Amino acid sequence: MHFKKITIALIFFITSMYSQNEMYLGLNSGLTYSKFRGNDYFKNMDSQLDFLIGTSFDIHLTERILLATNINYERNSVKKYYEYFGPGVIGGITGIPFGQSSASSSTPKNKFQTRFEYINIPITIKYLLNYEKKLYVNAGGYLGHLINVKNIDDGKESDLDFNNQFKKADYGLVLGIGYNYTFNPSNFLSIELRDNYGIKNINIDESYTFKNTKRNSLNLILNYHFKI
Repeated sequence: MHFKKITIALIFFITSMYSQNEMYLGLNSGLTYSKFRGNDYFKNMDSQLDFLIGTSFDIHLTERILLATNINYERNSVKKYYEYFGPGVIGGITGIPFGQSSASSSTPKNKFQTRFEYINIPITIKYLLNYEKKLYVNAGGYLGHLINVKNIDDGKESDLDFNNQFKKADYGLVLGIGYNYTFNPSNFLSIELRDNYGIKNINIDESYTFKNTKRNSLNLILNYHFKI
């Protein structure tokens, strides 16, 4: 509830403060490539592609400086391959690197995934590097709200439940670089490579397996903007 109130108040403040400036709404989607750091559990997991989808809101503060924000649904996933030795035989996660085979090629390899679902709100200052307004960089921070954590074992949802092990709130730093493709003065398409670098420990119990967990997500985002 507090997250929703902060979001609504922030958007209202921005729109009222800069209502006379050029503003753009956008629809965006893209890929995420995530990594969690800080403990042995995630150290043994590999990054995995997933996706994000959401909206954007950009306001010109000057001709070349913008205040930019998004509201995104974002999935951050990691994976591990393990060997299955058959019913009644203890197997486990063996650390086989992605793309490599085990010593026994006849041993089936299953994939175990941990997937985090977030609502992310990055808030950045965007600087247009040239007067053609094509190439840009941006920097700022993000707020995140955890919706759900899922474990998927060999394509099926696992009984393991990590939801009570992680905090709902997260925050971190944002750094990105992008390029604008202009169709006309009111519409343009942007492609951006962005890094969300978590600085908050998102685990709840410091003595548990997930001690000192922080998340990191590299995003490739395609965004269609239109002037309002």
